[in-house]
Amino acid sequence: RQTGCKQFIELMLDMAALENSYAESLEKIGKYPYIASTDGTLYDAIASMKKFSASKAIQSRTFAENILSDIIHPIKEMLRAQETPMKKSYSDGQKIVKTRSSLQKKIEILKENFWGNCKNLDEILSRQENSIDKESKILIKKKKNEVFNSLEMYVSAIDDYKINDGNYNEKMKEILDDYQAQEAFNARLAEKLD
Repeated sequence: RQTGCKQFIELMLDMAALENSYAESLEKIGKYPYIASTDGTLYDAIASMKKFSASKAIQSRTFAENILSDIIHPIKEMLRAQETPMKKSYSDGQKIVKTRSSLQKKIEILKENFWGNCKNLDEILSRQENSIDKESKILIKKKKNEVFNSLEMYVSAIDDYKINDGNYNEKMKEILDDYQAQEAFNARLAEKLD
């Protein structure tokens, strides 16, 4: 939408510039010194044309000024007014989405790590079914600790995600409320343009 508004502003600025240029040309015609006869039909026609040109020049200048004051300035004001809050909302939205995504990735990695440790322990236990020597007991204890630690980290990451999920939902609601308020402001501003 911003790009469309900026293009429209450029178009209107070009139109205002053309109207001003047209007004200057008409003013030249209106001020053109005509030295020939000061009476007669030709003189009346030239005087009428000069008055018409001067009048049209005023209309063109007024139209150009109205383009600036009634169209361009309100649209620029709208863009300025929405730029700062929308940038902040956009930035905040990106941050919380990035945080959520990184927590989801972390959970996936820790889940794979946990299940990998469980699988390793299971394989060691199945190989050692009949005879468990001292070395095997140490390895099994080490693997059990790895399973326990990876489970703790996995559960902790899930808890972090749940906390973040509440913050995410709350923050996204704020961002959407800001967006709706901005859209309402834009609608009121658009009504002023009509």
